[in-house]
Amino acid sequence: MKTCKQCNLTVREALDKCPLCYTTLSGEEEGCTQSYPRTSDFFSRYNLLMRILIFVSIVGCAACLILNFIYPTGYFWSLLVVGGVVYSWAAAMSAIKKRYNIGFNIAIQTLALAVFVVLIDLLTGNHGWGASYASPAVCIAGNLSVTITLMIDHFNLKGYIIYLLMTVAIGFLPLFFLLGAATASWLILVSAAYSGFTLIGAFVFADRATKIELKKRLHL
Repeated sequence: MKTCKQCNLTVREALDKCPLCYTTLSGEEEGCTQSYPRTSDFFSRYNLLMRILIFVSIVGCAACLILNFIYPTGYFWSLLVVGGVVYSWAAAMSAIKKRYNIGFNIAIQTLALAVFVVLIDLLTGNHGWGASYASPAVCIAGNLSVTITLMIDHFNLKGYIIYLLMTVAIGFLPLFFLLGAATASWLILVSAAYSGFTLIGAFVFADRATKIELKKRLHL
């Protein structure tokens, strides 16, 4: 019999992931039943295509690095290409593996993209647009995406509270750019204000079940 330590429940099905929170189950499959036929996952069905795309990505990145070294242009534009390819693969893998966990995927993508745009700005001359505009805009979009997802899922705040708090915390991170990296502050303040209002709204509209779920997730 398998158990989920996070949800504190026993799963009788021969599953690898908890059907509620999708974390890895612990225990043995002895006594478990298989009610549904096993299906192949995404990577099994598209194994050859994935290998071809990975090969093309590696060759393309290597070619850009070589061309940038042979014909220098003042800055390493090839690193932007490599970073974009790596980010695209990371985003794709996260979306595939977390396709049943939309909130977590949005939070991770928001953080990764917010950092990536700042790195692009640094590599292209550090003009300040990454810290002042692009990064806070990404944070606002991430918060808005979770809010829209919550509305589509009939305001299931209990199922999204952790991911909502994650995107709220990410929305406050651009405030650190006010210490010197930012050339303008208004969009950073908008990002922080939006995160603050979202946090207040989450606690105002949270019911008892949501608060219990939050305490269970945070082990309080």
